[in-house]
Amino acid sequence: MRITGGTHRGRSIKAPTGQDVRPTSDKIRQAIFNMLDSRGGVADDVIIDSFCGTGALGLEALSRGATFSLFVDKSGKSLQLAKDNVRTLGVESQSDFLKADSTQLKANDVKSFQASLVFCDPPYRKNMISPCLKSLSEGGWFAPITTFVLESEKDWRSDISFADLEWSVEKIYGDTKITLCRGTLA
Repeated sequence: MRITGGTHRGRSIKAPTGQDVRPTSDKIRQAIFNMLDSRGGVADDVIIDSFCGTGALGLEALSRGATFSLFVDKSGKSLQLAKDNVRTLGVESQSDFLKADSTQLKANDVKSFQASLVFCDPPYRKNMISPCLKSLSEGGWFAPITTFVLESEKDWRSDISFADLEWSVEKIYGDTKITLCRGTLA
C-alpha cells in the first residue's frame, strides 16, 4: 500500500496480514481524494477516520494538507497498525488514537475537537454506517457542516437523513460504493 498524493506521495505503509481488515485500495483512495479535490480538497480539515484499520484514509488526508486526524478502531491490532503507519510517515503530532467501537462512542470531552471530514469505512454488510454517524453526532464529534466519506458494499442503501445537504455523490468501483456528502445530519 502507498500514499497516493500530497507530501507523502509514493511512501509505503503497512498492510494487514490475514482477512480481519479490508483496507481501502490505492485505486479507490485515489478516486475518493479526486472527488474531494474537485469539491475543495481536504486542506486544513480535521479528520475522524472511523473503523480506521491501517489508517490509510486519515494518512492520505494528512498527506494532502489536513491538519489533524483521530484514528478510531475497536481492534487493538488495527489501531497498532495505524500507529505504526503514523510513525512511518512522521505525523505523530497531527494524530491521535481512540480504541473504541465507532458505533458506540462516548461523548466528545474535547469540545475544541470538531471534525470537518469523517471517513466511515466499516466491515461490509453489517449495517454499521448509520449507527456510526448517529454515535458521532450524538457525541458532538463533528462540526455543524461536515463532509462524510462513506465506503460500503455496492448495493448499500443509505437511510441517513440530512437537515442541510449541500451536495452528495455516489460512485461504484467493483464491489465498493463510495458515497460522499456534505451537510448537517438531521
